[in-house]
Amino acid sequence: MRLAQIQKARIWPQKHRSGNVTWKVQIGKKNDGKADIRSFARENEAKQFQLEWNSKLVAKKKDFLTDLNQVARTEILAALAKLEANGATINEAVDFFLKFARPAKGQITITEAINIFLKAKAGVGRSPIYIRNCKMTFFQPFQRGFPSKTLVNEITSADAKKYIYSHKHWSPTTVTSHINYLTTLYHFLIKNHYANLNPFRTLDKPARVVIKAKTLSPEEVRQLLQYALANGKRAECACMTLVFFCGVRVQEVGRLEWKRVDLKHRRVTVELEEAKKRRRRVNVISPNAVEWLKLCQSDGRIAPNNYNQQMKRLRRRAKIHYVQNAMRHCFSAYHLAACGDANKTAFMLGHTNAQLLYQTYYASVNPDDVARYWDIIPDSVIAERKAENQKSDAKDKEYAESLSNIGQAIKGDDGSWHPIMGEQETNFGDSF
Repeated sequence: MRLAQIQKARIWPQKHRSGNVTWKVQIGKKNDGKADIRSFARENEAKQFQLEWNSKLVAKKKDFLTDLNQVARTEILAALAKLEANGATINEAVDFFLKFARPAKGQITITEAINIFLKAKAGVGRSPIYIRNCKMTFFQPFQRGFPSKTLVNEITSADAKKYIYSHKHWSPTTVTSHINYLTTLYHFLIKNHYANLNPFRTLDKPARVVIKAKTLSPEEVRQLLQYALANGKRAECACMTLVFFCGVRVQEVGRLEWKRVDLKHRRVTVELEEAKKRRRRVNVISPNAVEWLKLCQSDGRIAPNNYNQQMKRLRRRAKIHYVQNAMRHCFSAYHLAACGDANKTAFMLGHTNAQLLYQTYYASVNPDDVARYWDIIPDSVIAERKAENQKSDAKDKEYAESLSNIGQAIKGDDGSWHPIMGEQETNFGDSF
């Protein structure tokens, strides 16, 4: 029998159906794993056996320690010294190891844990964009941060902290996002018995920093859209229009189809399967956006193939200095400035936190630019309107001249034509 199978004798009475009472003493486990229990008719006999057994147990343990070789004794003493320095006992250390070192479903690597998590989330209907974002943005860097065979239950809080703060280029917002996603991963692993501790849960998050809005001027937006339209990039132009003026996310517009765009009633519908956070939205299409979309309208999917790369290439060729998320920031800032209602803007964006949006985008653009932003229309439409205005102006002038007794008209400060009336001569003949 191994020492681990030997226990201090435990005694208890057992009452039978006949009314008789016997006394049981458990002294450990047999080689087959079953409890080793002795039975006695009298209590005093059971207690005597318990006393003798416990005395022998002390002697057995002393013999066991005596039989250990010098290396084993040295290791035990060193371990005891470490525990004593931290105010812990060997029993506490063993209990902790048994509780946390070996998860109920066994030990798995980081790669295995990520695959199990992503498969489970896909199984409960999380969107493909969420799955891809988790994998590419947060989990792949986590995999690269540790050796390939690292077990998830071996990562400590110190390891987690070292990993997070080794990325010096990460902004406070990025750090917080990584901590949140990895905390979620470990919460899932603990819930499903693949881990016992969450090393990311106790990490301090940086103070929230309000992001400065990164916007383009109305002239830059016009230049970008007009370049796309003039060079046959109608799909790209439509995508930008929906983001710049209608509050559709860049990722959402990449999955959107033309059947969701209702120009007659000026609304675009982002359905559950297209929305980033599975929240259906019906957004208003601004009057100027209608003019761009009319010229780009087609069938099927709105975005071009290889959407992200095409957009990067277009911005580079249009010679626009574009910072990440500038289109969405433009809509947020200019829409809030135009309507003055953070809740309305937040709804169009698919946000739930109007307060944060207000703090980020309020008064972030020049007030003189707001009206010009929402008046951005294609050059061809400007030319058509100018021609129509000139034609209408000519008709107004002709009509005003027809009312004049001398056939002349003048344009007033209000832009309207007014007839010029000449002095009329009266001929009375020889009446007097």
